[in-house]
Amino acid sequence: MDEQPEQAEGSFVMTTALYVVGGVLLLFFGMQFFVIWKSKRSKGKKIEGLKGQIGKSVANSGRVLAYFYSPSCAACRTQTPVVEKLQSEFSNVFKVNVADDLDTARAFGVMATPTTAIVNGGIVEELLIGAKTEKELRSYLH
Repeated sequence: MDEQPEQAEGSFVMTTALYVVGGVLLLFFGMQFFVIWKSKRSKGKKIEGLKGQIGKSVANSGRVLAYFYSPSCAACRTQTPVVEKLQSEFSNVFKVNVADDLDTARAFGVMATPTTAIVNGGIVEELLIGAKTEKELRSYLH
């Protein structure tokens, strides 16, 4: 008779653990969906009120590639050398450290790093989340 309460207790613990794991997974995927959904809503957004060289470039109605990164982001550390190479070749490529320039990141609607914004005529054409290849980034610059 002592085995039945132990089985019930074990079943309760297992069920609770499954609910906790399921809740964490739901939260994780829900946050990923939210970031992607929010970035899709940034397309077509007019960028105004930026300071510095990036603000001048965006205001001049040319095509601009703005790369948003964080020094603590592992994916950013692999993407940054690619962007720096493009930056040495093109005058319309900018790196923005979100830790130092949060206002600019907010103006673009950046929710995660690395994010690359393609702006044309002061309007966001594309908001690319995650690391991208050099070839893919070059295709937006030509």
